[in-house]
Amino acid sequence: MTPLGLEVGFAASVQTYVDGRLVLQSWMAWSGDGVVTATQGADGAVSPEGTRAVALPHPAGGTTQVLHHLGEDRIASVVLNTANDRAIRQVTDIMLIVPELQQFQQQIATARVAANLQSAMDVALRDGSLR
Repeated sequence: MTPLGLEVGFAASVQTYVDGRLVLQSWMAWSGDGVVTATQGADGAVSPEGTRAVALPHPAGGTTQVLHHLGEDRIASVVLNTANDRAIRQVTDIMLIVPELQQFQQQIATARVAANLQSAMDVALRDGSLR
């Protein structure tokens, strides 16, 4: 919850592709029970841990290593590559979930209109008293 009393949810996902193939995907979300994480490698196995690494040897020599860590304190992704001719792409999605955003925006707009009206009345009263 923010200092203004607004409930906010947070989630993230990181995907790493090597030569067009998804090799590691990780997710994390804040929930009422704390941080929930999972990772899935190219083998399809899903792990509840927020940290996972895969190593991909290249047929011509060298290796590409991918590490994801999604946790309570950070979102990190590292790629170490000693192979040639590899196309590596990383995608990170961050999602902020604000279920009461529309009501909050309406409250702010109403407060802004009230403040503007009060300011205009103060100016009018001050100018009227100067005459």
